[in-house]
Amino acid sequence: AVTSWCGLAIESVQITGQSETSEIDVLNQLALGDYPSLVTFDVDAARSRIEAMPWVKEARIKKLYPDALQIAITERSPYAIWQHDGGVVSLIDKDGKVIIDDVGERYARLPFVVGEGAEARAAEYVDLVDGVPELKGRIHAGVLISKRRWNVVLDNGVQLLLPEKDPGAASGTGVWGVMRDRSVR
Repeated sequence: AVTSWCGLAIESVQITGQSETSEIDVLNQLALGDYPSLVTFDVDAARSRIEAMPWVKEARIKKLYPDALQIAITERSPYAIWQHDGGVVSLIDKDGKVIIDDVGERYARLPFVVGEGAEARAAEYVDLVDGVPELKGRIHAGVLISKRRWNVVLDNGVQLLLPEKDPGAASGTGVWGVMRDRSVR
């Protein structure tokens, strides 16, 4: 209280970089209390609380004397949809970190991966699919089988069982090549 009364009270907070994260939620994570002061404000604790929020990847907080806080937020980018644990559907980032479990319609076009461990290997699946542009529009999902290999499910229900070793090589003469040649309907 004394430092606040001496002119070092936090009078303004500038928050930048967030679009999915509410400013009110960020302010609540600051835990400013009744007499917020720049001198006693714990930047590290506030950063940890903000970075624990679902969309927040990183938060940088600066004290600007005599009376302001500046917060720069970097949010996670949605990369894929992951179905797991008996049907829970989560939005994940490229590293496989769950952002939220409430996946809206606006993310429906993201790659869809299924199974235990699929979240951590979503980028691998996307690379596989990108290797076959002729079929990419027909692919519905990638199912990770026993944390070892992918089954690719097409929009008509056909499943392509990719090999565990070097699944990308299947694109030339293997499963991908056969599907491309037959123009699966």
